[in-house]
Amino acid sequence: MKKSWVTYFIFISLVLIIAIAGGLWGRKKGTQGGERCEVDKNPIRPLYEVKAFLTDQSFKKFCSIPCAQIWQRENKDKVVYFTVVDEKTGQRFDSSLAFFVESEVTAVPEVKSRIHTFSNKTDALAHAQQLKGKLIDNPLGAQFIPTIKTPLEKVKVGALPCLDLLPFHLAILKPIFRENQLNVEVFSFSNEKERDEALVEGKVDAIVVDLPAGVLLNRGVKRFPVVRTVMRTNPRRPMYAFVTVSKEMTNPSLIKQNPIAISKDLSSRFVAEILLQGEGIRSGEIRWLIQEDMESVLKTLFEKKAKVAFLREPFVTWAITRGSKNLLDDSMRSLGISVILFSKEFVDKKPETVKQFLFGYEQAVLALNYEPDRYRTLLMDKGGLPKGIKDKYPMPILEGANAPSESEVAPIVGWLIKKNFISKPISYKELVMLNFLPNPENVGLAFCCR
Repeated sequence: MKKSWVTYFIFISLVLIIAIAGGLWGRKKGTQGGERCEVDKNPIRPLYEVKAFLTDQSFKKFCSIPCAQIWQRENKDKVVYFTVVDEKTGQRFDSSLAFFVESEVTAVPEVKSRIHTFSNKTDALAHAQQLKGKLIDNPLGAQFIPTIKTPLEKVKVGALPCLDLLPFHLAILKPIFRENQLNVEVFSFSNEKERDEALVEGKVDAIVVDLPAGVLLNRGVKRFPVVRTVMRTNPRRPMYAFVTVSKEMTNPSLIKQNPIAISKDLSSRFVAEILLQGEGIRSGEIRWLIQEDMESVLKTLFEKKAKVAFLREPFVTWAITRGSKNLLDDSMRSLGISVILFSKEFVDKKPETVKQFLFGYEQAVLALNYEPDRYRTLLMDKGGLPKGIKDKYPMPILEGANAPSESEVAPIVGWLIKKNFISKPISYKELVMLNFLPNPENVGLAFCCR
């Protein structure tokens, strides 16, 4: 009995010694491991990490803004961009887009840094107000003036505020475009007319547009080729739909008996008429209630000024969330397509820039498809979503590099001729340029998204 107690005591003692030794080793290993600052070798806390992306496509990592500043003084010519982390969302993004606050709260004790970073000005001001802080100028420089070795090609893109712009916003924020030696700006327009005029007059180099409107822009002498599809209807998610709040409206054949609220844009009219033709309803049998935009169409429906409304995403989802019924949509027909149009003058002058642009865009699509939920905050902030569905709207389905096919373009050209928008056919080769598209299999995640 005595011998068994001695054996038990020895066993317990060995377990305790191993546990203590393991704990000490773990502590030592934990102190030595993990990411370390390039300047002072202190551990890097993810929320305050600063990264420098260099001209040789390598990174330098820092524990704080002050350490990044110290390193920057001697190495500015090596830097393409810095990234910082938004303290509210934990997302890493381009430092030139950040709002910086110096407050009473110490961010990094080792260097006594009290600098905090935010991607949203409202969040920055709230932090400053609550914690006796103030907005300060970007400590890393508002923007980088590239060295001769790393020129950033400028590309100006025009668009209406919409869901389709999500990859552009991500590519600017992270910054994927800058990693591809591009300085891309997105200019928001309140209506189609202003957007289209900006492209024709050379105020922007490219626009995001629904395909029918893009085809129409090519009716004159100037050419604006399509270089890529942005979004396309698919069986799981329609882009356009006829919706109703009426219980009596049970099938599409009843649509022609009621006025239909529709946006004045060309693409809505094209898709609506083609869908109705498929149901045997001629355009002459329809009475349209033309509205200024999709929000006005939705308002007309819910104020019961019209029993039927024709909507585009995300307003289709919003209407259904509020109790509407989907009568007819384009989920099984490739009608809803948005595209990127470049001016032919820009394409001819800077073909390599167009290739770089589409490669960077493809990297943004890859990042969104790879980890969609990671970018939900960006969708809520920049997705052009109605307030009622911002926190519930599903992440969009984005396709790999492709352009509209000839079979998708031909019906639009035919409809435009029939409606007297154009007098003669426009060939597919004039409208679509496929030679700038990257092979999706050759595109990997941008360094800033890894």
